[in-house]
Amino acid sequence: MKHKNLPTIHHRPHQRAGYPLPTTSYLLPTRRAYTIIELLTVLAIMLVVAAMTAPVFGRFTRSVRLRSVTRIIANNLITARSMAIVNRAVYTCHIYYNRDTGIFRTYILHDATGEPVGKRIDLAKYGNMWVGGAPPPGSPPFVPPPSYRYHRGFKYTGAVGPTSANAMYIYNQKEYKQITVIPTTGRVKIKN
Repeated sequence: MKHKNLPTIHHRPHQRAGYPLPTTSYLLPTRRAYTIIELLTVLAIMLVVAAMTAPVFGRFTRSVRLRSVTRIIANNLITARSMAIVNRAVYTCHIYYNRDTGIFRTYILHDATGEPVGKRIDLAKYGNMWVGGAPPPGSPPFVPPPSYRYHRGFKYTGAVGPTSANAMYIYNQKEYKQITVIPTTGRVKIKN
């Protein structure tokens, strides 16, 4: 027997009167995909930003490599001085550059035996750099010399033997660093 006054039981809320039918399931979230225009816009913005930062990154890389080479040469000079003081002998730090062959290296020699101490450090792998005397007046570009040989012999007191120049300059295409060895004490200073 059917009663007229009892309400109809609905198992889902949207089946009740007045509720619209759902367009998606209640269990799955709605997903929205990116359009090709949105992806191309983001890609274009990334390319513009990369093009703007490329020259700055190139200058930064050259500057870091110049600082690295300068620090390696200065450390070799300091090591030669320390070995001269500790071993009570003369040690010479050599820096050799040749534009034609592309050789740019530094090494330390024991003066009495002529034996190398440690290893030869190849500085050409750090990029296009060279060593030379005082920079020409005016602004870069600098013209690399065909070859350059710089050496400092440290005595057992730490002082430097007689040399023609106390300063050496390391160049890249845009800037330079200066290494100075004080003759009386053998202290190594980096300028610029």
